[in-house]
Formats: sequence, structure tokens, C-alpha cells
Amino acid sequence: VRHCVSQGRLKQLIVAHIWKASSSGDALAIQNLLIEAKDTGVSLEFMCTGLTPARIAANHGHAAVLQTLIDFNVPMDVPCNDGTTPLFGAVQSPPHLAFAAVTTLLESGAVDVNHSAQHGDTPIFHAARCGRPDIILKAHTNGALIDCSTHHVSLCWGGGTRGVFPFPC
Repeated sequence: VRHCVSQGRLKQLIVAHIWKASSSGDALAIQNLLIEAKDTGVSLEFMCTGLTPARIAANHGHAAVLQTLIDFNVPMDVPCNDGTTPLFGAVQSPPHLAFAAVTTLLESGAVDVNHSAQHGDTPIFHAARCGRPDIILKAHTNGALIDCSTHHVSLCWGGGTRGVFPFPC
């Protein structure tokens, strides 16, 4: 197929399929598409701005896709327009998938666990609001700072029915 289409059209096809595979959780397709892009010289700069395939995979909790992207040295800490990164998306992904996605990102060393979004939140506070002490503990053991002097504590420490903050302040 690559010999039948222009370089521009090939890039469009690869990009569209990477987005679809990121959303559906197809790590093998991502791997093959990244190899195809490299072999054909297709630029993947779109993976470095805004709503990236890493963020899409993280939003859906697709740890295998995240690992494939990490293996291909795709940046994992690219913020969206609101300043949130794939780690924020992983924290908020479906509960049965979130821990694996967060663990994949944290253990890769490719994310800033203390990154603060435009609104001042950090991934650990997203985890607290989502009622995820397992993610809070995982983030904390991977260097997440817990600053109980910020205004965000009220959202976590007894601030809601789902709020969980398992550390004394």
C-alpha cells in the first residue's frame, strides 16, 4: 500500500490508525504502525503536542499500548491544552485498568509524577478525588510529593464521599 499513495496520504493513514489503535488498546497495531512510520520516513511530530496517542491510551487505561509507545521512545509527558499529561488520564481511566496504566507510566520513569496542571492539580490529587489509595501509594513510592498546605487537600481529606487521602497531615 505504501507504494500506491503519496507521502502525505501515507502519513494521514498512519496517524489515523495510530489514533484508532490507541483508543481501542491494540498494542500490536501501534507497534506495526510505528515501525511502518519509521521505515517510510513518516514524521510523527503529532505525538508530541496536545491530545497525543499516549494521552488517549492513558485515558482508556491501555497499559500495553502505553508500554509499546514507551518502548518506541514516544514522549509520555506531553501536556494537553489544560496542562494535564497522560498520567492524569491514567489516574482517571476505568477503575479496573487505572492502576496498571499508572504503574506502567510511573515505572517507565518517563513522567513527572509531580507535574502541576494549569489549575494547580497534580496526579496524586486526581487519585485522591477518584478514591484511589492504591494509586496514591504507588505515586508516593515513585516520588509524588504530598503537600497538605495547598487548597486541594479539602477536596481529598474528607472533602467528599469519594475523597481518600491516606496520609496524616
